Amino acid sequence: LVSSSSSYDRFVITRSDHFYPCLHNISSFHPLGKRHVWIPSGSNFGGYTDRHLIVAREDVMDALDIFPTFFRHPETLMTRTHWNPESLIKAIWKNYKNLTVFEFPRTFFTCALASDSTRWKKAS
Repeated sequence: LVSSSSSYDRFVITRSDHFYPCLHNISSFHPLGKRHVWIPSGSNFGGYTDRHLIVAREDVMDALDIFPTFFRHPETLMTRTHWNPESLIKAIWKNYKNLTVFEFPRTFFTCALASDSTRWKKAS
């Protein structure tokens, strides 16, 4: 994924059901690298969103290494009684990966067909 010969200097990890009607100019996101991650504002639910992130090549594996880190450090479980994906990501990035998070304005939305099902609400 991120060998030293990789031609990619940054990675965008996102959902396949996001629609981008506006310019998403990731080259303007500075700083990038040196342990920085960019996420869209909103939908953080007490942590960091798991729906979209932009990260430099040298940090992408740490940004994605959530569950293995969680299982290597079970003491993390003792710090709270309820975990959601967003709060777990925040705890791992802050306490074990030393990643600094920056937010940018959301320029996309999730799309669905009216007939699609979801656990949260019906598509409209």
